[in-house]
Amino acid sequence: MKKNEKIDCSVLTLLLAIYFCWEPIRVAAVSDCNIASSDFTVASGTICRLTDGDYSFDTVSISGTVQCGEIGTENTKVTISVTDSFEITKSGILHGNGFGRASSSSTDQNGNAAGSGGGYGGRGGASAGAFLASDAESIFKDKVDEPNKVGGAGGTSNGGWGGGHIKITNTGSGDITIDGILSADGDDASSGNGGGGSGGSIWIEAPDSLVTGSGRIAARGGNGNGDGGGGGGGRIKVTHASSSFDGQLLAHGGRGGK
Repeated sequence: MKKNEKIDCSVLTLLLAIYFCWEPIRVAAVSDCNIASSDFTVASGTICRLTDGDYSFDTVSISGTVQCGEIGTENTKVTISVTDSFEITKSGILHGNGFGRASSSSTDQNGNAAGSGGGYGGRGGASAGAFLASDAESIFKDKVDEPNKVGGAGGTSNGGWGGGHIKITNTGSGDITIDGILSADGDDASSGNGGGGSGGSIWIEAPDSLVTGSGRIAARGGNGNGDGGGGGGGRIKVTHASSSFDGQLLAHGGRGGK
């Protein structure tokens, strides 16, 4: 297996699948999260949704799954601001995977009709059937120090959607702890010669905080299918006072289909 390659869980034993294939899944029938309290807590085993918008809390502790986006809705951006501390525990997931640009969207980030990958942090990969013909397809976007856009979708109607945008802001000095998964990955192409969706963006702005944990922060490109190209990587920015984070930071592109 190549370094940073997504793993095909179907070929692993159950034990290995549990260990290696802990990936966020998008859920259609999911209720909105309860945000009535100033302390936002999601218990282990709970799945809930935050839709596009800005949310403010004193503290956040996520041990279940929080999906940042609604199935069928593109260009989702979620900002979570805290005044104290923010935590994703080992069983927790906060993700915007596949909630960026749709394959039907008209944007120069999206792949072309031949199935190139979506672009954002890096340009999407060309399909096996055609070179990238212009500067208006699969392109990279945004300022490196202000990653606030979503990922582009892969080309063709079978292309994977891009990853969404998640921003975590701490105006206080409490810790930011990521022991679980914080991600905005692009989707894999579903079939045909679709291109992979580009990774979206993760932005942690906590200038007075310690950032710690051993989890995963990711904005990876999705894989192409058939002749489709891989999606470009997304963007990750972390501003902190100090850091002891020793987990994974992943913003690589996806594989081509062949």
